[in-house]
Amino acid sequence: SSVMASSNQAWCGWSYDTMVVRMLTGLPFHDTQCGFKLMTRADVTPIFEKARIDGFSYDVELIYVASRRGLPIKEVGVTWRNAPGSKVGMLSDPLRMLRDVWRVRRWYDRGLYDAKG
Repeated sequence: SSVMASSNQAWCGWSYDTMVVRMLTGLPFHDTQCGFKLMTRADVTPIFEKARIDGFSYDVELIYVASRRGLPIKEVGVTWRNAPGSKVGMLSDPLRMLRDVWRVRRWYDRGLYDAKG
């Protein structure tokens, strides 16, 4: 994705996707937050029924579980222009996002996203 944001926001986005998401999940994507998520209702309903994250990392939860279930995922870049007055806290939100991604990985490993569970 092409993101037009302040240098601090751009660095935070890059470090989140590179250092947190890729390292903790193994997902190969450059940007898990920006862009559209298109999927069939049949594929996504069971994932949303098990979803636990209510925040900025819900995208990672959705993509990680879909990937682990073998659903096809394709990254297509979009152009994003950041609006002034971003609501993302420069310290609190990245720490919460790190915690959430770690939780998703742990919950998946514990079977909390299993179709039968």
